[in-house]
Amino acid sequence: MTVYVDNVNIRADVPNGGRMVRAVWCHMTADTREELDAMADRIGMRRSWIQHPGTWKEHYDVTGPRRAQNRRWPITDPSTRGVVADLPRHLG
Repeated sequence: MTVYVDNVNIRADVPNGGRMVRAVWCHMTADTREELDAMADRIGMRRSWIQHPGTWKEHYDVTGPRRAQNRRWPITDPSTRGVVADLPRHLG
């Protein structure tokens, strides 16, 4: 399983139910949707949080602390430009 997590560190306030999550965000994607969802499950993310499902931009937004906490998982850091920006290069 290869999962990619960038370190773009986007500051944003994101609604989550009745609360607002103020955080620094990164993008997590993988070679396949199955790998992406498997990693999301492993690190406790809801599948409903996926962004742009079914497109080449498909990814999960991950907070900086969750990214740091899960360095023990098989995650590749492709660049500082961002996973979504790099996807066309990864897809060939």
